[in-house]
Amino acid sequence: MSTENQTISADNAVIDAAELQALRERVDELEASVADSDSGHDQKTMTIVATQGSFDMGYPPLILGSTAAAFGWDVVIFHTFWGLGILHKEKSKNLKLSAVGNPNIFHLPFEN
Repeated sequence: MSTENQTISADNAVIDAAELQALRERVDELEASVADSDSGHDQKTMTIVATQGSFDMGYPPLILGSTAAAFGWDVVIFHTFWGLGILHKEKSKNLKLSAVGNPNIFHLPFEN
């Protein structure tokens, strides 16, 4: 058995030299493609995580996302389990405005 085309790795596994060279060439190709894709990427991106689906906490991600999209940004809004209420057709009809963290709630006109 010839050992000319074999390399011993750190864990004592025998690797064929041709296979090792093919792997190195593939790694070089992948590194070059990543470098090419990174250099030409001028698109601004934004990811927003919507964690709550209440009326007062559900709209800010949508407003921020639509504003960024209007300025040409690529926007993704990720809704967590609790943030899905704003998207659900039936649940969105019953959203309430929370008084917690909203000091102006008592100055809004309400119908009795």
